[in-house]
Amino acid sequence: VVGFKSGNRQVSQEGSFPPVINPLQEQMLGIGAMAKSVRDARMINEIIAYEVPEPRALESFTINILLDSLQYPANPITLNILSEIKKVLAQDFNIIDEKPPGYNEAAPLWQIIMSINGAKEAAQLAFGPKPVKPLKEFLKEICFNSSELHRNMTRVLVTANMMKPSLKTLQKVERTIAEGNKQVADYLDKKLLIMPVYHRPAPPHGTVIREVFSPLMTFKRYMPFIAYANTWGLPALIVPVGEDNHGLPIGIQIVSKVGNEDAIFQIGEIIESKFRGYKRKVL
Repeated sequence: VVGFKSGNRQVSQEGSFPPVINPLQEQMLGIGAMAKSVRDARMINEIIAYEVPEPRALESFTINILLDSLQYPANPITLNILSEIKKVLAQDFNIIDEKPPGYNEAAPLWQIIMSINGAKEAAQLAFGPKPVKPLKEFLKEICFNSSELHRNMTRVLVTANMMKPSLKTLQKVERTIAEGNKQVADYLDKKLLIMPVYHRPAPPHGTVIREVFSPLMTFKRYMPFIAYANTWGLPALIVPVGEDNHGLPIGIQIVSKVGNEDAIFQIGEIIESKFRGYKRKVL
């Protein structure tokens, strides 16, 4: 599907459960549409956002397509599609390929922010009236398949508890985010950023959880693409642009600063018209 993640505090979280209270986590929350077209995603965003995005002159934007500067692993099919998108857009737009500010920092910051309080609130919801013992439940499920909680849930809680930041670390993160927000927004003032959503097409169920929430720190390899828009509170449009040999979709994300949503949707419609877009799976 086509998906849109709204930017920092652009859509009310009223009615969303559980409510996100921590300011750093609230910045990462992006409520938006899952749709069959970019046009529909735009329309839904205009309905639910506090304000309709201002029009933007797309021709004044530079498009940064991460290929040589991608730095993190991505499978060959994804890289080939990004290269094709670059060729098409280069006919009408100024294209660059450079690492944006906050790129390397995004995934580690994301992990710390997600682990605030060891995800205590989520753990309490998951365990209900029972004692909160995620490691015990995770081992029960892995060894005996006997836990009432899904192993993916307890894996997330165990990892969050292991990564729980100290007060000193949290204060440092708050300063880093405050400074980084301005740097990223200034950089994206007249730029659109295009990069993969994930390093490969949709893997088997549970694989993403194991790659992202792991004591082995594999999130540092696999999270940077997803984490960038989340960590810096940026709007992002996800467009399916191809598929692998098994028919699994490959998506790219178009990211910019809050206020440039109109430009994001404009370039999204161009890419959608020339590449795969939404396609209903025939069973």
